[in-house]
Amino acid sequence: MLNDTRKVVRKTTLLSHCCLFLVVFFVFSTQLIAQMTIRVTSIPQYFMPVLDSVFIAGTFNSWNPGDTMFALEKDFDGNYVINLSGTNGEEIEFKFTRGDWERGETTLEGGFVANRVEIFENGVEKEYTVANWEDQIGTHTIAGDVIQLDYDFVIPQLARTRRIWMYLPPDYYTSGISYPVVYLHDGQNVFDLATSFISEWDVDGTMQTLIAAGHTQAIVVVVANGEADRIDEYSPWNHPTYGGGDGDLSADFIVSTLKPYIDANYNTLPDRLNTVIGGSSLGGLISYYMALEHDEIFGKALIFSPSFWFDDSVNIFTQQFEKTLPSKIYITAGLNEDEDMVPDITTITDELQLKGFNEDELITIIRSDGAHSEWFWKREYDDGYLWLFEDLLPLTTENHAHQIKCYYDRKSNTILFEGIDNFDFVICDVMGRIRLNGLAHNYINCHTLPKGAYIFTMKSNQLNYTFKFMVL
Repeated sequence: MLNDTRKVVRKTTLLSHCCLFLVVFFVFSTQLIAQMTIRVTSIPQYFMPVLDSVFIAGTFNSWNPGDTMFALEKDFDGNYVINLSGTNGEEIEFKFTRGDWERGETTLEGGFVANRVEIFENGVEKEYTVANWEDQIGTHTIAGDVIQLDYDFVIPQLARTRRIWMYLPPDYYTSGISYPVVYLHDGQNVFDLATSFISEWDVDGTMQTLIAAGHTQAIVVVVANGEADRIDEYSPWNHPTYGGGDGDLSADFIVSTLKPYIDANYNTLPDRLNTVIGGSSLGGLISYYMALEHDEIFGKALIFSPSFWFDDSVNIFTQQFEKTLPSKIYITAGLNEDEDMVPDITTITDELQLKGFNEDELITIIRSDGAHSEWFWKREYDDGYLWLFEDLLPLTTENHAHQIKCYYDRKSNTILFEGIDNFDFVICDVMGRIRLNGLAHNYINCHTLPKGAYIFTMKSNQLNYTFKFMVL
């Protein structure tokens, strides 16, 4: 009997210990598996590259800014969300990044953001906003719909990454149509003062103005230069002093990697006559090379102040080129650049003419005030763009009901008309600035107009009409 009693006591004690253990285990487990939701409800959209991820880094992951286990997911409302596991009552500190501390969050003005601090509480949702990113501080001058495609788009040909931006036409998301694409080098200088080296081209602003005036819409894709690698990547030939030689691989990146990605994911016209390559200085050199070497891809080119001086190989390359396809190449430079700039361009263009480029396919504009500078390339972009995409050479406008004929005569640099006299006219440049106006009689002398594209408007009691022309 005594032994049975002892057995019961032992079992009761053992059961009590088990129950106590289960209670402690349950409480401890509950604390371990507690979850808190972190939700970022506002991120400046321009500053958030389309292909970038948002990460949370803190005391719970050794402050690893690019830990893929702590990447936030985007929900249907556009918020970035993550569920964190932890212990109730635990204090955590954290910040948001885009993969590294060079892309960590800042204040709107770019100031320091202190560690965020929260007490872990199961089932609670916490909401936050990100005002700015470390890599995006500065004075931004974005016009229109410019997005960052990626901060570090991979260049497999060079085992490097590059930052890529895109300008999208105003009606891109509603038109349902496809667009030509312009690819430009030195991308950080194209859209935004904050990312530029010294100043920007304002291509986005120029595109907005041109499109508002009814001109051809296009997507513009720009690729940042490699800074220390810029010379290597922008020359296909090696210079004994300055380097170079990776230009072929850089070109292949745009041809074989970037362009296929853009064509697959955006509404583009992928054919060669709707694909432009362009750049300035060394960017002009590599663009010229790509226009010839890959003329099956790029049917048009914008070449600004090209560094043809870099290597004599460019002359040999041009001499060996065989023209089989129609193309359009626009070259511009200024007299206030290196003394070899214009002679080098003349040598190249003379050779291109021998190869079969006619005046409708090749144009060279040398500006008396032009300099090797972003302000010059910014000013000249619209003329080059219009020449590539529109018939701006001598046009004839007729109104058969009134037997009126009006056209620009390139040889005499005058506007001639028949069947009408004594009418008011206005000639504007493509930015809308009035360059000539008055009362027309026998003809309109255009000798005071600098080289470029213009819009002529006639106003009379009989009719009003407009045509475009280019002074060469």
